[in-house]
Amino acid sequence: MTKQIYYILSFILLISTNSVAQSNNLWLRATFSVKDSLGITYDAELQYRLQTIATESIPKHPFLNSGRIWIQYPINEKLKISLSPVAFFDHIKYNNKDELYLKSNITEYRNSLAAEYQFIQQKTFHLYARTAIEFRFFSNKKNEFRWRNRVGIDIKITNKTILKPFYEIFHKNSNSNSLILDQMRFNLSLKHQFSKKWIAELGYIDQLNPNQPMVKLERKPNVFINIQYKL
Repeated sequence: MTKQIYYILSFILLISTNSVAQSNNLWLRATFSVKDSLGITYDAELQYRLQTIATESIPKHPFLNSGRIWIQYPINEKLKISLSPVAFFDHIKYNNKDELYLKSNITEYRNSLAAEYQFIQQKTFHLYARTAIEFRFFSNKKNEFRWRNRVGIDIKITNKTILKPFYEIFHKNSNSNSLILDQMRFNLSLKHQFSKKWIAELGYIDQLNPNQPMVKLERKPNVFINIQYKL
């Protein structure tokens, strides 16, 4: 009950607090998938993210590169377990938004474990929840644990097209070892299967991060394009 109250308060904070618009971002992701005879899916995922600087309108400055392996196994029709034994992230920081000045690179290694459960499975829509834990190891900052929870609906538009809205909330450990709010995401995307091998997803994520000194939420609009190829 305490966790549910915390989520409700976090949502109220989101809609009642003035947000500060930050850079516009473009997220690009390519995934190569293969499934074995046991039903286990192996994904090799590559990401490349771009952002705007100062008054620019087109994202063209890289701020993240990553590579990750996912292993996904369906326990039954409703429950799926996902494991990422290894992931590499290169975070690029800029300390001056008026002049493109590279501040630093932060290298991150991450291990993740996730579970997704389908609460409702109808012909036209699926209601699901996903919870994941991440262990994050950084090259030049303190390591951290992060917990992320998502609730979403997959709405079937056609046999090959799905509308995917979801809400996701992130928490991470603080210096006192308690969990604090890290970020929130509102997602709306359209996923289409062009063939048996090719799947594409185009979407928008409204991301909000708490900014303690300003007592406001920093808003980060993200447009993303995901391409998946099934081997």
